[in-house]
Amino acid sequence: MIKSKKIDSFFKRKACEEDDKNITSTLSEPEKCVEQQRSEEKEKQLSKVPRLTDNEFEIERDPGKRPPIWQYPPDQVDEIRRAYLKCGPYQNFLEHYPFSGKDDRQRRFQYTWFCLFPSWLEYSPSKDAAYCLPCYLFSKKPSGRPGSDVFIATGFRNWKKVRNGKKCAFLTHTGKDPCSSHNNALKACQDLLNQNGHIRNVFPVQSSNQLMKNRLCLKTSIDTKMATRTVDLRSDTVTKPTEAMRTAMANADVDDDVLGHDPTCFRLETEMAKIMGKEAALFVPSGTMANLISVLVHCDIRGSEVILGDNSHIHIYENGGIATIGGVHPRTVRNNEDGTMDIDLIEAAIRNPNLELIYPTTRLICLENTHGNSGGRCLSVEYTERVGEVAKKHGLKLHIDGARIFNASVALGVPVDRLVQAADSVSVCLSKGLGAPVGSVIVGSSSFIAKARRLRKTLGGGMRQVGILCAAALVALQDIVGELESDHKKARTLADGLNQIKGLRVDTSSVETNIVYIEIKEGSGTTAAKLSKDLENYGVLLMPLGSSKIRVVFHHQISDSDVQYALSCFQQAVNGVGNENGN
Repeated sequence: MIKSKKIDSFFKRKACEEDDKNITSTLSEPEKCVEQQRSEEKEKQLSKVPRLTDNEFEIERDPGKRPPIWQYPPDQVDEIRRAYLKCGPYQNFLEHYPFSGKDDRQRRFQYTWFCLFPSWLEYSPSKDAAYCLPCYLFSKKPSGRPGSDVFIATGFRNWKKVRNGKKCAFLTHTGKDPCSSHNNALKACQDLLNQNGHIRNVFPVQSSNQLMKNRLCLKTSIDTKMATRTVDLRSDTVTKPTEAMRTAMANADVDDDVLGHDPTCFRLETEMAKIMGKEAALFVPSGTMANLISVLVHCDIRGSEVILGDNSHIHIYENGGIATIGGVHPRTVRNNEDGTMDIDLIEAAIRNPNLELIYPTTRLICLENTHGNSGGRCLSVEYTERVGEVAKKHGLKLHIDGARIFNASVALGVPVDRLVQAADSVSVCLSKGLGAPVGSVIVGSSSFIAKARRLRKTLGGGMRQVGILCAAALVALQDIVGELESDHKKARTLADGLNQIKGLRVDTSSVETNIVYIEIKEGSGTTAAKLSKDLENYGVLLMPLGSSKIRVVFHHQISDSDVQYALSCFQQAVNGVGNENGN
């Protein structure tokens, strides 16, 4: 009979409930008197079975009476398991174990089996059955498959199968596989009782020198990284779709746009044409394709010539597509600091049609508003109309690369349709300042858009259920346009702050919209690449241009505190001094 043991203060002793008094037996008549005496002795032993309890839980030693382990509250299960493990398997040594089976082949439990399986085997007098303590402690809800839970929930009592060669039920339960469920349960019990030793095995004890070295590494990491905060100022194309955009995309009504049946795309194109004051619009995958299609529609004869700025996006950043794909010759005119081209120089660049035998034929003039490489400067309505008059005078078309045309409209306080009234076509980027994930729109006359649609197909820009993307763009038109003025104010705040940092210079007069160009002065001890790398360690992402210039672009996902944080990081990276306005 097992002795009662001490356990944690959470539990206390409680007398065991009496077992069922009648145990069925198939003994012969002469043996009944002897068996009755054995039964009475067994009842006395069962009354002494220790049970551990506290105010909430009752821990039953008899495995046949225990509640399933998975019924205990999860936050108390480990305490229950430790209590059982401290008491060990319930291996009660009865003087006589009951027989079971047919009259001629009766067998019974043998106490010597406890010696063979001391770490797990238990016996329940109330059920006359064997159980496995580790498997019980780490069992899940019974699967219900016949035989799968025999040593955990229902108990094993077919003694005929014990010590039956290779088919011994006990050996079958333990299994030869070290990763069997029983062996895994044994390992879990060992880990539970030796948690400190297990932790020491996983985390070896470090010397004082190692500890100091690790602390220094941690401090260095904190100083360089400062925080997980990221302020991404590389471009306004880095924005993530808002929750409203994601919801609209998920719920978009779509169809095949190549066949012209996508309702959400049709809605976006109709809305953009209305906003821009043009007859029709066409959604395309990118701004580069928008400009390429526009130029090729206007210059539909190979060898045509387009007049554009020498510092324009079409000329520099679009892979020369108008020439390589469309056979259109670019004739550049010098861009001024404000993004304009002198009207006289534009007119002088137009080819004499009487000399078409030797010169390309001028068919198009391209403007860019806002002008990116000039710092996001805006082209006024007056300037655009003067260029439009020159174009009409010479029978040319006017295209506006309006990637950030909404920024120009907000900065100038002029409706966007008024800004582009003189243009025959306009490309508008949806994924820059407006913050949509993908796409641009071309606007123009109905005949122009019809030709553009065919070219879009030729260039591989036709998409099927494109309404998913157009839905986000519709949200951007509704929600983000109103935030552009805030982007411009933050850009000016950063520019003013950077001018207070020794070694840096910003021409604040050029900061009209959301773009800031930073000049690194000579003798500052840093370069654009190095400063960008240093700021990246603080989570501030920029775009270096050359050895002494950095570009910063604001968007609606940059907050006022991000601006102050960025200024503090600039101060630290350039001069090693914190900024009092920083975070």
